[in-house]
Amino acid sequence: MNFDDKQSSLNLSGPPLTLSSTDRLTGTLGNLSLSSSLGTPEDTPEFVQLDPSCYCVHCKLVVREALQLLCGHHVCLLCLDPLFGDEDVKICSVDDCGYQISKSEVFPDTFKRREVLKQKVYCTFRSRGCDAIAAWKDLKNHVTRCEFALVPCVRAAEGCTALLPRDMYDSHVRETCDFLPVTCNSCQTVTLKGKFQAHIEKDCPKAMISCPFSCGTPKFFREQLDTHREQCPNKPNQCSFSSIGCEFKGTLQSVQSHEKDDLASHLQLLSKYTSAMERRNADIMTELSDLRQEKAKWHQHAKALEEQCNLLKKENSAVKKSEKELTVLIAHHGERVIGLDRKIEDKALMTTTDKACP
Repeated sequence: MNFDDKQSSLNLSGPPLTLSSTDRLTGTLGNLSLSSSLGTPEDTPEFVQLDPSCYCVHCKLVVREALQLLCGHHVCLLCLDPLFGDEDVKICSVDDCGYQISKSEVFPDTFKRREVLKQKVYCTFRSRGCDAIAAWKDLKNHVTRCEFALVPCVRAAEGCTALLPRDMYDSHVRETCDFLPVTCNSCQTVTLKGKFQAHIEKDCPKAMISCPFSCGTPKFFREQLDTHREQCPNKPNQCSFSSIGCEFKGTLQSVQSHEKDDLASHLQLLSKYTSAMERRNADIMTELSDLRQEKAKWHQHAKALEEQCNLLKKENSAVKKSEKELTVLIAHHGERVIGLDRKIEDKALMTTTDKACP
C-alpha cells in the first residue's frame, strides 16, 4: 500500500488543521477536547483486551483525547508536545511505520475517541468479587450501582475514613461508626461513639469509681472524688520537710513516723537548703549592688540633662527678650522713616510752589 492509499484509509473527523504556530495548534486542540462530550475518564481501568489501535504512540498507554497523525497512528492530546519536542516534523516512532509526521497536521479523531470509550473493561471492584464487564464509558454508572463497591461513610467530612460494602453501610452508619453521636445514660452528655469509653473511664461525673487510694470505701460518683480525697484515711500526705527536698509520701501515720525517725536526713537537707539560700542571698546582694551603681549613674546623667535644660531655658528667654527689643527698635526706626518721608514730600511741595510764583 502506498502513502496515498494509507492516507485514504484514515478515520478522519474533519480537514487537517493547518496553523501558523504550534501554540495556536495546541490551544485549538485543547478547546476541542474540553468542548467534546467524548473526553476519556480520568481513571485508568483494567481492560479486558485493549485493541492495539487504541494505544498512544508516545506514552504506550490507552490513548486519551485521541489525535490522529498523518501516518494513521494516534497520540494523546497531552502527549503531542512531548512527542515532537522542539521539532515540527519527524519520523513516526512505531516500528513498522516510518512515515514522516508533522505537528501542524494532526486530526482530532472523534471516531477513535468513541472506539476507545467502547473498549471493554472489568469492574473497579473485580478484586472484591464483581465479575461485571462493561464499556469504559459505562463503567462509572455501573460502579455507582455495584453491590461490591466500597462507599465512604456519610460522616467522612467529620473524620470517618471507613470505606464500606453496601450491605454493611447501614449498620455502620447507625451502630458502629466512631463518629456516631451517642448520649451517656448517666450524665446525658452527648459524645462520639469512638470516644464514649474514654468518657466513661475518665470524664463522666456520674460514673461509679473506687477510691484511688484503695481505702476500702464503697464505690461513689466521680464528681464526689475531691470531697472523698480530703477525707480519705489513705490519701497521700507529704513530709513537712517537702519544701526543702524531702520526697517522702504516705499515710498520715507513716509520715508522722518518718518525721520522727529521719531527723538526721532532715537536718542534712536543711543544711543544704540553708547553704543554697546563703549563696542565693549573696548573688542577690551582688545584683542589688550593681543596680544601685547603675541607678547612681542614671541619676547623674539625669541631673546633667536637667542642667542643660535649664541653660537652654535661660538662652531661650534671652533670645525672646532680644527679639522683643529688636521689634521695638524696628518700630521706632519705622516711625522715623515715615517722618522723614513726610518732610521730604513737604519740602518737594514747597519747592514746586516757589518755582510756580514769579
